[in-house]
Amino acid sequence: MNKHSDLERLENSLFASYWSDGLVDVVVGIGILGIGVCWTLDIVAVSAALPAILVPLWLALRTRFTEPRMGVVRFSEKRTNGTREKLGLVAGIGVGVFLLVVTGVFVSNTTIRRDVASEGLLWIIAPGIPSMLIAVALALGGWMIRQMRFVAYVLIVTGLAALGVVFAVEPHLQMTIAGIAILAIGLFHVVRFAQHYPLPDHAG
Repeated sequence: MNKHSDLERLENSLFASYWSDGLVDVVVGIGILGIGVCWTLDIVAVSAALPAILVPLWLALRTRFTEPRMGVVRFSEKRTNGTREKLGLVAGIGVGVFLLVVTGVFVSNTTIRRDVASEGLLWIIAPGIPSMLIAVALALGGWMIRQMRFVAYVLIVTGLAALGVVFAVEPHLQMTIAGIAILAIGLFHVVRFAQHYPLPDHAG
């Protein structure tokens, strides 16, 4: 029983280490920053292509950066199946959130909302809605990969959403700031991971 518990704790630790490379943070930061920039430049439709670019980029980076340092990790069948189910759930919700954010961008750029609800609650909270949707996706992502630093990302994005509501900070500015912050933190973790897990001598 103790041996099983020790193995499970070891696998939990290895699973957490496997996601501590910071690459997912970098990709998420680039994605959020990309949405903010596309929104700023009024080319929101371009942001719809970001997932198709960023997911292969993340996979390529893991292959070239993480796997040479940690190897190809094979987790237990229970862990693998559980992660696959969570990944499917988070991916589905993430796509839905992404589409909602993009839709919100288009809606916010029309005069329909202003005419219909300029005095209502929706109009007041509208600047914070896209960021809050992103915060939900970040919370789910952090839960899936068991990385507590995602709590900080949720707080950053939620704080920016609150600023958007209170001070009417435009959503594209919120996302640009959030993207830069997450990207910077991600790069910090990439550097720390590289220092903690140096390349083996034979890997050059």
